[in-house]
Amino acid sequence: MKALPVIKKTAVAILTALFVSFLTYGLLYISPGDPAELLLTEKMGSMGVQKEVVQRYAEQLGLNKGFLAMYKDWFVDMLHGDLGTSYKTGNPVLSDFLSRLGCSAQLALLSTSISLVLGVGLGLLSARKRNGVIDRVTRFFSAISLSVPSFWLAILFLWVFAMKLGWFPIADYQGIKSLILPAVVMGVTGCASLIRVTRSGVLDNLSEGYVVTARARGLNDRQVFVGHILKNVLLPVVTMVTSNLIAHVGGSVIIENIFSLPGVGNFLLRALRSKDFPVILGFVFLMGMIVVVLTTIADLLYLAIDPRVRQGMYEKK
Repeated sequence: MKALPVIKKTAVAILTALFVSFLTYGLLYISPGDPAELLLTEKMGSMGVQKEVVQRYAEQLGLNKGFLAMYKDWFVDMLHGDLGTSYKTGNPVLSDFLSRLGCSAQLALLSTSISLVLGVGLGLLSARKRNGVIDRVTRFFSAISLSVPSFWLAILFLWVFAMKLGWFPIADYQGIKSLILPAVVMGVTGCASLIRVTRSGVLDNLSEGYVVTARARGLNDRQVFVGHILKNVLLPVVTMVTSNLIAHVGGSVIIENIFSLPGVGNFLLRALRSKDFPVILGFVFLMGMIVVVLTTIADLLYLAIDPRVRQGMYEKK
């Protein structure tokens, strides 16, 4: 019974992923452009493709069926663990996805770590130096970080540090070295919300009675911050970090394209250009599963951090 709330949330998330996949399939189906013609044009060039060839290729890919029949075939195969075969690469979608997930996962973890260190660190410093020079500079940095588009900052960093200074590779993927610049870009643009949440959380807790009591017991500022205030600020921070991690795994399409990274975001962008149905649907569903896993981990962290959350969840019947 104790695991019931988590199970309910997981079931809702899975159903949501399936609904989104159905909606995505419908939008792709009615959108302009024939996948068979797009793929043949890409393979054979812009010389023009005969209509008969396009029809035979569409039948070979199973695109001549109706919308519901096509989705039913994909859904049945998905239940058996088969997400289909990419029209473009000819490889299983799951295999292509997993082969590119490592790059995106490393980028997401690195960028989220940077945003966590910057966000929590600057948020704590800003709260401790409230209304001082450091606080004003931090809030200004937070506003700039929130307003600057990530793609603009990515192009600027690429031009300065890769093209002009030559410190990082431009297009050739070289492992972790190629991930530093995009991770910094995503970390800087993603830390603003963490700065604000941390700062406001600390300031709200400073006026609480337990802080006054802790100081009356002779605890210094560091002990009060680390042992009492920080623990109460962690819940909203965990929420923001989880949201950032999800966004960085699946939402780094533009950044991966700018830095020519072999991640799932860049792979999705290429699939969208050629209307590669199996890849797009597989991406949507697998990202839904990743969201389920990350939100479940966040829920478990809530329970470990704050006993009040655990008690509130299990008192509801």
